[in-house]
Amino acid sequence: MIDVGLPVHQVSQFDDDPDLLLAHLKQTEAAGAVHQRIYVLENLTLAHIALFGTFFDIDPCIFASQIRTANWEEKPTKNNTPKLLSSRNPARSFSLRYNELRLFQDPLSNRLMDIHAGRRITSTRLRRVFANVGLVKKCATFWCREMLNSWDGMLHRVTIVYRVVLILIDPPVTHCLPDALYRESSGGAPVFVNEPYQGGYQDFTLWSEVGIENQSLGASMVPPPGPPRTSTLDDIVYYLSASMPLPEHPSMTPQVAATILKKFVLSHWVAHIEYTKSLLNSIEAAMAKQHGSDLAWLETQLTDLFRWSRRLSSYCEQTETALDNLGLLSQSYYGAVPSTSLSGSNCDDDFHYVHRRMQNMKNRAIDLISTVNGLIGTLEVKQTIKLTESSQKVATRSEELANRSLGEARTVRALTILGIIFVPLSTVASIFSIQGNYGPGQPQFWVYWVIAIPVVCFVLSGITSLGSLANIR
Repeated sequence: MIDVGLPVHQVSQFDDDPDLLLAHLKQTEAAGAVHQRIYVLENLTLAHIALFGTFFDIDPCIFASQIRTANWEEKPTKNNTPKLLSSRNPARSFSLRYNELRLFQDPLSNRLMDIHAGRRITSTRLRRVFANVGLVKKCATFWCREMLNSWDGMLHRVTIVYRVVLILIDPPVTHCLPDALYRESSGGAPVFVNEPYQGGYQDFTLWSEVGIENQSLGASMVPPPGPPRTSTLDDIVYYLSASMPLPEHPSMTPQVAATILKKFVLSHWVAHIEYTKSLLNSIEAAMAKQHGSDLAWLETQLTDLFRWSRRLSSYCEQTETALDNLGLLSQSYYGAVPSTSLSGSNCDDDFHYVHRRMQNMKNRAIDLISTVNGLIGTLEVKQTIKLTESSQKVATRSEELANRSLGEARTVRALTILGIIFVPLSTVASIFSIQGNYGPGQPQFWVYWVIAIPVVCFVLSGITSLGSLANIR
């Protein structure tokens, strides 16, 4: 909890002690004093929901939007349909979903679940190789209220007693389980050592330009320390502490805390966009080196691109939902006037910028899918042409063999005709060459016919029997 006051602000930590927190909430405020308190709550529990919800009369949908992990509930007993835009008040409350890049010691071959917040940790895979980078799905919720005391004698003005801001965030990722085991497990989980990818998101603190014209170029300037990046809680507290009111600014409005939370989420989105862009660049570079000559490799790239296209569609829905929750969807990014404030308090253009970049990434993935499909179609056509040419060669060879067989058949036919012609002549010559009593015109010439005719009949019957057996087989 941060108690915003002058001349200094006070930071208090309650850990997991509900009684201490309840005693703090019941403290009586000094009459007429202006108090501003910011509560940053990490890892929302039922006890916290009961305490804050009862004491400040907070809409339960505020807590439900923070703890919701599913994109859509398919069970008939659950419902997470969002409110109408006309029923939302972005100045009072909003929820923003984002993805945090974390670098793990080992490649993430399975989709993990953070057992503390129940958030999914999506693994990244490129060309069938799993990376050490995981995308942790997270959510941040803002709620504020100005508590009013009494009338000051005029109907349209009131005296503000104190302002209260509640920020709900997710805890850091430590213990994880595979998605399948998470739904069935009731015990502990192993520790997954991880750290911010590439050092974490970019610090969105503006470089101070106050008094720089009075300093010499040789003077040493100490840069701001920046957020610790150890957890979301530590980073939010750092930015809130760095934005505490100065003597010339008597109060800190809740919108300052809201802007800090928005920029924190936007910084993660920008880091996520750059990481996705690098993956798409690597796919394009690999396609340029391969020249699209390997059909199996192209099919692998197509599978990865389909996966990223589906994810980018989900990311575009998240950025569009953020525009809805903040009431920015109706504003045109290209027609908006950019903010010239040195404090950088207006970050509406940043949300439109992130949404536009995500849509460009999605269109880029779709274009790559069309390109890969075209390359696959070209390779398939080339393979079909090669198969057709091979078939034509086989057909030509078969035709040559058929022509050769036909020529041989014609030769055999000619020989058969010659045999038909010369066999009778040979037979007659053989008969007339017989001498002795068995020759033509002799008394025993009949013996020749008695022997020849049965032999001919026996040979013909044998040929007929062999033909019949061949037909049966």
